[in-house]
Amino acid sequence: MIGVTFAKGVKPIVFDGDVLTLKGCLNNWSLNSVIGYALKRGVDHIAAYDSAKKAGHATHWAENLGAAITNNTLKSKACRIVIAYGDIITFHDKTFRIEKANNNNIELVEVNQ
Repeated sequence: MIGVTFAKGVKPIVFDGDVLTLKGCLNNWSLNSVIGYALKRGVDHIAAYDSAKKAGHATHWAENLGAAITNNTLKSKACRIVIAYGDIITFHDKTFRIEKANNNNIELVEVNQ
């Protein structure tokens, strides 16, 4: 696994499909959004975002990719963004803080800056 770590105080700009990991943790999370999902499906992303907001649904989230312990000696070449709880990221021009959530998950908490 290739990990990208940012200096303290640096807010990385992330995109749909980027993968986050905690240092020393087996779990990985894929970043997703209503806008990214709509664009992949070829539907009106503005209408999809507005509809999600109106219904009270999350518009940005981190999906747990799970982990497995194996004796496979192949090394993953996928790039991950190494994070810590409390880190700040920018995702679709919105600022989020990474918070610990239940069941070894993370939560994106929007912050106003």
